[in-house]
This record gives sequence, C-alpha cells and structure tokens, in this order.
Amino acid sequence: MVIEAEVLIVGGGFAGVSVAQALERNGVHTILVDKKDYFEVTFATLRNVTDPSSTGNQARKYYRDFFYGRFIQGM
Repeated sequence: MVIEAEVLIVGGGFAGVSVAQALERNGVHTILVDKKDYFEVTFATLRNVTDPSSTGNQARKYYRDFFYGRFIQGM
C-alpha cells in the first residue's frame, strides 16, 4: 500500500524552510506558506545594508530560486 501525502508548512523561517527542503529531498510533496516571497537571513540584514560585499548582497533569497516544493505567499 502506497500512501501519498502533502505536508503543509506555515512559516518560511529557518525551521520551516529546513524541514520543507528535507521532506522534498526525501520525496514528500510540501506546500510552504509565508507572508513574504523571500527567505531573509535576519542577522545579515544590517550587515548587508552597511557592507553588501560582506554578505554577497544575499541577505534575502526568493523562494522560487531555491525551494522546489510548492510555495504560496499568504497568511
């Protein structure tokens, strides 16, 4: 018996994205919901504003660029 499931993850912070990516790598379809369409490394934001070269100007990454599950922007 094969059971197919989708997992809904609300919140695209460090934990939500990590779990969603791990599940996708293991063949579990995921839906990630976040109010923003990008993942933000919050501790790098100020550094990015003052010295973008230190973070490669990548304090924010759009989910579409690195997350391969389904993403829905919303609350």
